[in-house]
Amino acid sequence: MKAFGVISDSHHHLWSAFATTLASGVNSRLQTILDETTRCADEVLKVGGNTIYHGGDLFHVRGSIAPSVLNPTMDCYKAIIERGVNVIINAGNHDLEGREALRVSSAITAMEGIGCKVVNKPEMHFIGTGSDMMVIPWMQSIAELKATIEALDTADRAGVDLLIHAPVDGVIPGLPDHGLDAGYLAALGFRRVFAGHYHAHKDLGGGVYSIGSLTPQTWSDINAKAGFLIVTDAVVKWHASHAPEFVEIDGSTDPADVPLIVDGNYCRTKIN
Repeated sequence: MKAFGVISDSHHHLWSAFATTLASGVNSRLQTILDETTRCADEVLKVGGNTIYHGGDLFHVRGSIAPSVLNPTMDCYKAIIERGVNVIINAGNHDLEGREALRVSSAITAMEGIGCKVVNKPEMHFIGTGSDMMVIPWMQSIAELKATIEALDTADRAGVDLLIHAPVDGVIPGLPDHGLDAGYLAALGFRRVFAGHYHAHKDLGGGVYSIGSLTPQTWSDINAKAGFLIVTDAVVKWHASHAPEFVEIDGSTDPADVPLIVDGNYCRTKIN
């Protein structure tokens, strides 16, 4: 198996908070996301890999993509593909105009034109890229997702990874469970399971991973681990995002730590 990269929830968007328009015309926070995507490609090539999987939510605004978001995104991914990297993009809920993943109403379909392999329907099994991955897009119903996974005709699941875009219980403390837990996913028999959707990277054990968002994006991402994964036969390695983080300080914060916490990050202060 060749090494490969896994990213998710990049949410390409014309961000307003903390963003400017660069001389290139590209939104500054969008450019940071594109830079992190390119960094993932750099790391994949560095370890001899040739594939990046995107776990879903490439785009942010459902049913509407600004040209100033679409065009820089296509330019970035085209450049990655021209370097010899295969790109497979799974449909997340934010990529869809409606509730279901359909090619005609999925924003990521546009990426086919530059050579990306796009997944808008389940039971897509990619063989021959050096990494065998079953890719299943967003499904509104967890019961339907489970039934789809269980019905997959995969002779040797132990040699195949699974990529989904779905809420896995226990990734983010305080969020309600949806009935999809790491124990169930581990018991399916796949080599590893990678889940997009929640914006926090977490090794859930048993070969099950929440990928996490590529970069921190909102105040909801405080303390969430953002970045990408590089996967080899030996290890799944998380690479922390180089993008600014959303951080918070309050009366309990040690004053000596404040300069280190806020440096280069998006900061808010709570006053008791």
